[in-house]
Amino acid sequence: MLPDLPLEVILWSLVGGLVRILLSYLRSPLFFWSGRNATITVLASLFVGVIAALLMKRGPEISFVAGLGGFDALNLAYRGLMRKGTGMMAPGLSFTEPGPRYPDWVLPRQRKVLDYLMKYGRIGNDEYQKMAKVSHRTASYDLEQLAGKGVLRRNGNGRGTYCTLT
Repeated sequence: MLPDLPLEVILWSLVGGLVRILLSYLRSPLFFWSGRNATITVLASLFVGVIAALLMKRGPEISFVAGLGGFDALNLAYRGLMRKGTGMMAPGLSFTEPGPRYPDWVLPRQRKVLDYLMKYGRIGNDEYQKMAKVSHRTASYDLEQLAGKGVLRRNGNGRGTYCTLT
């Protein structure tokens, strides 16, 4: 009985298995070019290429299994949404893509900020305090945390500071 998984996950698993098998034979370069094995190698690489091309048209969305060993981070990294080595999201993250709308670390009150920014484009500390019904200190902390993760950009200094999406 096959598990109830989306076709993309099954195909990516198949691609991963084929690549692993092919790479296991790299110890013997003659394997690839000896008669029947050369044909199998070429056909397998074409098969992997076709499946990858089909999946790349839409992009693999594997974050629905985020609880199974960090697939959410893998998904973000795969789509180039994480900055290399920092664990932070890169500029240009869209919260309108299919799949989970927000990463797990975004708090519910911070989600309100992101929704507000998608609609109005900018937010200040005072607006955030009123919208989320939090203190000045909490609003500053939340905005600073989102800026530190690379989701928001802080513009200005002092009382006129406002945030925009990166």
